Amino acid sequence: MADEVQRLRRTLTAARVNLTIINFMVEELDMASITDFVDFVDHTRYQTELQSNILDALPDQGEDQHPLRSSRIDLARLRTAWQNAHELLERKKKKRAAQWDLNEDVLLESAQQREEDTRSEEEEVEHVQDGWRPQGETLLRPLSQTEVEWDIRPSKRPANYTEEQAMRQSSTSTGKSGKQKKALRTAIGARTPSGAKVQTVSQLPGGQIICKKYNDPRTCAHHERDCPDGKRHVCDVRKPEDGSACGSKNHNRLGSCPYIAQQDVMLESAQQR
Repeated sequence: MADEVQRLRRTLTAARVNLTIINFMVEELDMASITDFVDFVDHTRYQTELQSNILDALPDQGEDQHPLRSSRIDLARLRTAWQNAHELLERKKKKRAAQWDLNEDVLLESAQQREEDTRSEEEEVEHVQDGWRPQGETLLRPLSQTEVEWDIRPSKRPANYTEEQAMRQSSTSTGKSGKQKKALRTAIGARTPSGAKVQTVSQLPGGQIICKKYNDPRTCAHHERDCPDGKRHVCDVRKPEDGSACGSKNHNRLGSCPYIAQQDVMLESAQQR
């Protein structure tokens, strides 16, 4: 977070924005990144809103208004800083979009590899049913392929406890419908409805780091301000159209993000081409 504030300060300083205005934006208007600055005003009316939303908000000095409110040179410098910041973010978006196009071939290869893995896992299950391989060895393989590091502890169940009994007990104790269980497995396993691995990102457009614990079963603090790592509590699912993060504060990767299903559409389109 501190690095993002320093980047914002450097961008404003490079445009020769008055230090009083810079400190006011960071300390009083709570701008913590270049993205905060760019999005603080309407992009189509930034020239007037930089005046009304920032300069006009400078506090009075005694009975007189702040002299910088009517400074044309400071308004011009603030507009230049906003234009530079906006151009920087647009270049980053175009770069991510180009990277997404390059990754389409990787997605196709991943889809083919998943099909092979699925067939292999089905054979493993058949081997267990036929008594060829210990059940624990088979279960470790899919677990090792997920993003989450699971802590596998010794079971307290009897040695003759079968998988069928375990599935029956899980179904009874949870009381969830088939659709609910499928949705839960999809979220925890970071898979789309078709079984593809959900594509995620680690940073927001302004460079702020997304909390991965908040987005997976490890969980994190309920409020972003309580995050022990100081990271953003937003959804980390990658948007297919531009490769940026979903960024929603209303849900995370486990909360039915609409972009998970859209990734399936992108993958299917790539496979058809």
